[in-house]
Amino acid sequence: MHFPLEAQTLILQYADKVGYEIVPSTEALGRIAYEKVYSNRKLPPKDNSAMDGYVIRWEDYNNGIREFRVNGVIKAGDDVSGYHVGKGECYKIMTGGFIPSGGDSVAEIEITNEGSYKVHIDGKMKYGNHIRKAGEDVDVGDEIDMEGKEITPFILSRLLSAGITYIKVSRRLRVGIFSTGGELTFPTDAAYPEKTIDSNGFFARGFLKNFGVDVEYLGIFKDDNEDLKNFLKRIDKKYDIIVSSAGISSGDYDVVGNVSEELGVKWLIRGIKQKPGKPFSFGFINELPFFALPGNPVSSAFCVFFYLVPFIKKMYGVKDVLPKSVDAYLKGRMKKRNDRVHFNRVLLRYEDGRFVAYPFDSQDSHLIGSIAESNGFCMIPSEMVGEIEEGVLLKVYPYDFKTII
Repeated sequence: MHFPLEAQTLILQYADKVGYEIVPSTEALGRIAYEKVYSNRKLPPKDNSAMDGYVIRWEDYNNGIREFRVNGVIKAGDDVSGYHVGKGECYKIMTGGFIPSGGDSVAEIEITNEGSYKVHIDGKMKYGNHIRKAGEDVDVGDEIDMEGKEITPFILSRLLSAGITYIKVSRRLRVGIFSTGGELTFPTDAAYPEKTIDSNGFFARGFLKNFGVDVEYLGIFKDDNEDLKNFLKRIDKKYDIIVSSAGISSGDYDVVGNVSEELGVKWLIRGIKQKPGKPFSFGFINELPFFALPGNPVSSAFCVFFYLVPFIKKMYGVKDVLPKSVDAYLKGRMKKRNDRVHFNRVLLRYEDGRFVAYPFDSQDSHLIGSIAESNGFCMIPSEMVGEIEEGVLLKVYPYDFKTII
């Protein structure tokens, strides 16, 4: 049986990068850039002023001239092809205005004293003062390394400013999710209050949608081997990944485990030395990656976070796919009774210049409220058994960064 980090590494070896589609850049928010792109434009397009002021010749200023004749006004976007700065001359220029021929320095308005047709420069300045050079941000043909990055509004601004109106993005992954268990019912079914709502399937569906995945919820299969077997035999190749929830242990009614051998499921991982999520399994069904999640809500949520999401990120071409972690000091005590790696729910906070982790009172994997009230999984190594004392430094994997304050 694998330990968690070993299992994670093994699973990621089978995540092949998907193909791409070309979309308008304005429609690419949230998508993953497929490859590097190259600028179609100079930015800025021409030398221009970084300040409101007066554009002069540095040679004049350097030779002691302080009073200049004002030839006119240049606003941002004005055509200056017919303008020229001669000896002792200047133009009043607004921020973003293009620099006319002959001009090479701008005196900001705060160091000048303007008359009717002349301006006097009172302060000090240097050559090239307040001039933004053409192409200093990006030049035509410059490489912009977008590969594997999510296109955020900030990145979109960069793309559009560089004249990139269409971009290759990783095509959306298609994932099919189903749940098993005679005790389950749908969220909209109020007729059976004694039934358990299938929160696992919808948690996975909602979590994956945050990563740009097209998810199809395939429903609930009761504890009937034949029904599930017939369904899985016909599983549609339109999916890139198949995900199941529950039924993967070794009991008489754990239908996923029971039918997998007959269906020829090729398991690469069959259980992991971890808590929660020991029954988690990974393999291939009809050549499709198959993630078999445990039935307990916390176990299922952790396995989606720790194994399935990194797999999806790698298929999208994201370069840094592993969950982020921080070292945090434990604020409270915990007990660990076996040599499995534990991922205990904690509330992670940043206090007095360091991260601290407050453990959730109960770590039972059926307590779904703990997922909503906590914001990270605290990893306790296999060799730490017994009482975990307050103050020990442990690795925490946050899953809700917005609540770390």
